[in-house]
Amino acid sequence: KWSTIANQVSEKHFNRALAEEIVPLDADLILAGEFDAPDAISLLTKLNQPVQRLKTPQSLRDIQQQWLDLGKLTGDGELASQLAETVDQQMQLLSSQSDKVKSTKVYWYTANGVVIGGSTLEDELMTLAGFRNLAKEQGVMGFSPLDLEMLLANK
Repeated sequence: KWSTIANQVSEKHFNRALAEEIVPLDADLILAGEFDAPDAISLLTKLNQPVQRLKTPQSLRDIQQQWLDLGKLTGDGELASQLAETVDQQMQLLSSQSDKVKSTKVYWYTANGVVIGGSTLEDELMTLAGFRNLAKEQGVMGFSPLDLEMLLANK
C-alpha cells in the first residue's frame, strides 16, 4: 500500500471500465471522458445506460461549465452555480494579485520532453499564479516537444 489514501478508498468499488462491470451497478448516471473506453461506452449506450460524455477541459471556464452541466443532470444546479461563482471570485482575486508580483519565468516541462504552451488549462493556471510561460512566449501553443538541451539553453 504505497498510496497515502489507500485506507480511505479501500471500501470503494473500482472497475476497469468494462461494460459488464458497470451495468450491474444500475447507475443513475455514468460519466465518461471523451477518450475513455470507446468500446465500453458504445455498448453502454446501445444498452440504454445513462452515459454522459465529458470533454477534456481546456480552461477553468470549461471546468465551471462542466460543473453547471453536471449540476443540471443531477438536480444540484444551485450548488453547482455556487461552486462556479466561488471559483470565479477566486480567479478574479488571483488575476488582480498576479499583476502586483514580479513574474517568474517558467517552463511547464512534462514527461517525454514536452512543454506546455498557450491555449491550455495549464497556461491559464500559470498566468493566474503570476508566472510567465516561456513556451507560450516562444510561440508554442498546446503541447510540444522540447529537447532538454534547448530547455537549458533558454534559461
